[in-house]
Amino acid sequence: MYLCYQYYPITAKEKNMTTYIHALNGRLRIKIPELKGNPMMARELEDNFNLLTGMHQVSANPVTGSLLFIYDPHLLDQEEIFAALEEAGHARHHSAAAAHSGMVETITSTVASGLMEMALTRLVGALI
Repeated sequence: MYLCYQYYPITAKEKNMTTYIHALNGRLRIKIPELKGNPMMARELEDNFNLLTGMHQVSANPVTGSLLFIYDPHLLDQEEIFAALEEAGHARHHSAAAAHSGMVETITSTVASGLMEMALTRLVGALI
């Protein structure tokens, strides 16, 4: 299942923080661009998130910028992990509803533009 959560940097120096998230029950993978090429951050994230109750394993990969959480879904849920990431200063959460709303607005605008262009083309054709 692919979720539409988006995370953005808290500071201006961090750029392009939109992340890819893949989630299954008890398993969550998040791409964090600021993790890429940063082995110290990888160790820090693993050490800190392994302390969460219900967390079985955290693997941070500084080569890919990927952070993998294996957890007990009866003791810990995705929102708690997202909240911990936000609290640690690695992300600011924008809800799935807001992301969905933005996608709907973009699609609506694109469809409306296409329909307007088609109507104008037909009108010009009829006038000629």
